[in-house]
Amino acid sequence: MKKVVLAYSGGLDTSVAVAWLKEQYDSEVVTLTVDLGGDSLRDGIAQRALAAGASRAYVVDGRERFVRQFVWPSLQANALYQGVYPLAYYPHNIHFLWDSATMEGRSRSAIEAARKSASKIPDGAWREVPLLHQFLVAPLFAYTRFGQWELILKEPRPPEDSPFWTGVWRYARGLAFTSTGKLDAAAQELNELQKIAALKSLDGLRVTFSRNGAKAILDIAVEVLAGELAAKRGDYEQAIARLHRGILLEDNLIYNEPPDWHVPVRQSLGAVLLAAGRAAEAEAVYWQDLSRNRENGWALFGLMQSLRAEGKEEQAVSAEGRFRKAWSRADVTLSASRFMGETKTAIASRESSRTQRP
Repeated sequence: MKKVVLAYSGGLDTSVAVAWLKEQYDSEVVTLTVDLGGDSLRDGIAQRALAAGASRAYVVDGRERFVRQFVWPSLQANALYQGVYPLAYYPHNIHFLWDSATMEGRSRSAIEAARKSASKIPDGAWREVPLLHQFLVAPLFAYTRFGQWELILKEPRPPEDSPFWTGVWRYARGLAFTSTGKLDAAAQELNELQKIAALKSLDGLRVTFSRNGAKAILDIAVEVLAGELAAKRGDYEQAIARLHRGILLEDNLIYNEPPDWHVPVRQSLGAVLLAAGRAAEAEAVYWQDLSRNRENGWALFGLMQSLRAEGKEEQAVSAEGRFRKAWSRADVTLSASRFMGETKTAIASRESSRTQRP
């Protein structure tokens, strides 16, 4: 009997095509579905194909190969889709490179991509197109993610008529002062950030492609900065409460890619819980983060620390193996699941003179 291989999406058209091919060509139909990371790949897609009449159904995970061999080379080559989308969608492509490199711990690539994304926005264009703010704040987010405190403090103040941009600047400066022990200065930045986040004009202002308003994003910034500042002061109960609130606000955001909030708040909460001696709670938080951000090295590192603190060595070894795989291309060393000046024993995928510490 003849065989036909059908690229199967799981939709109505390809499901009907299974029966049509069998009838028209008297053929055995084998379906192939390649997962490239989109939302359209449903659970049970192989069973759906078999129910439609396919003799066999294959589902192949092509996400890593697609990103490494096609997406990243295209972004790095400054590729444009049909030569257009230079104002918003082109920097959005670079935005994805920033986000993915960040998750892999590739600080140089992430910071370069964030700067490049911001550089593609013409001066003042954000006044006419507010959603362009998402690219302008990317460097500040990248610097905070990798503990580049000196770079943050050298950043000039954004224009007065951009409260969202200024709010992110205040947030980044507050973290820089917190990490370097200048807690009074950090408190001043938090106070200014809270004033900005309270502005009614930010409620419905769209600064990304999603419908999340600027206020919804800055409200998370307030809780994260307040939580990290409280933790630095040793007030762990206050820190944990503020970061828990930050998680609730983050979870309430409308889905967007990359996420409108640049770093999972659970990675901060987990680190603070560990510092407070609450390893079991930290473990639970890291498992939650991994259910949302699969196999990300930041959470895997925190999970490994939590398990070791609980005396679960066998599980910790397993988590460490997963971490090393996820961190295999990283250029930074972790000592916690986020950069805030920790001095605990660090672990990295590769030790070199180029490696920096949180």
